[in-house]
Amino acid sequence: MMKLLSSVFVFMMLGTVTLAAPPNKYNLMIAPGTLSETSVVLLWDKQYAKSSVVYDILLNGKLRGTTTKTNYTITGLKTAASYTVSLRLKHVKSTETFVLKFKTAAKGKIYNIIDFGAKTDTMVVNTKAIQKAIDACTAGGTVYIPKGTFVSGALFLKSNMTLHVAEGAVLKGSIDTADYLPLMKNRFEGWEMETYASLINAGTLNRDGSYNVRNLRITGGGTIKGGGKKLELACKAARGIRSRGRLILL
Repeated sequence: MMKLLSSVFVFMMLGTVTLAAPPNKYNLMIAPGTLSETSVVLLWDKQYAKSSVVYDILLNGKLRGTTTKTNYTITGLKTAASYTVSLRLKHVKSTETFVLKFKTAAKGKIYNIIDFGAKTDTMVVNTKAIQKAIDACTAGGTVYIPKGTFVSGALFLKSNMTLHVAEGAVLKGSIDTADYLPLMKNRFEGWEMETYASLINAGTLNRDGSYNVRNLRITGGGTIKGGGKKLELACKAARGIRSRGRLILL
């Protein structure tokens, strides 16, 4: 089971980020995958002192918040807007700040899986309906899974999209191996082989180090839950212990 506590992962930022002078001594950065239409997560290197270190976060030159941690989430930003964020040590007599410039992502179209025929009935497997929403999703769009439990087989995400699992939503893997076909090239304990597809899939296995899916985000406060022991045993019975897929395979 995977709990998505906030807008979290994955590959690359949907907006744009540039460094600005002075030198970025604290390694101030945008956490990969967190720059959305209205929010961003900042990260930086921990600083050490005799007493507790407190950091000020300034947005467009105005104090936005204070923290003793080495991360800070800024919410309530405007869509497709440019910002400057800076970091400084609180209670330190210095004008030195460390600056990042970024632009929030443009608001994309929402594709609610209910509109594509998905149902919260746990006796219904919604693979086709959810995949239909994914396939229809245009660049910058969001496939939205609302509150409720939606059973599905293997889903295949693509570039330039967000999969949003809302608070109270559960994307639940089916327990039928037929719902995880076709077989995919995968790795099991270092061995390359064909296995059942995973519940969520993105890209294909290659060896040249390149990405074949970009700008993909999985967000929300809901739950992604696999098929559990019943699916595991079914996979083993059909094709052996190494045939199992994963919960999420990127």
